[in-house]
Amino acid sequence: MEVNNSLRASQSAESQSTESEYAESNQSQPRHRYLSRDEWIQVYTLRDVGWQLDDIVKMLNISWAQAQCCLP
Repeated sequence: MEVNNSLRASQSAESQSTESEYAESNQSQPRHRYLSRDEWIQVYTLRDVGWQLDDIVKMLNISWAQAQCCLP
């Protein structure tokens, strides 16, 4: 009986620490950032003149998904 109680206590402590770490990581990082109108135009223009998405992403420091959403 004593072993079961100590096991439950250790499992409870582990789950609480994991939950707090998860909450801290979610609060410290924003979910995503919307592109400004000017950034959207830059992506569209650079792609129109022949740039690859990988190059646009590196130059504008945005995610690949953000760059892809700007394209028709």
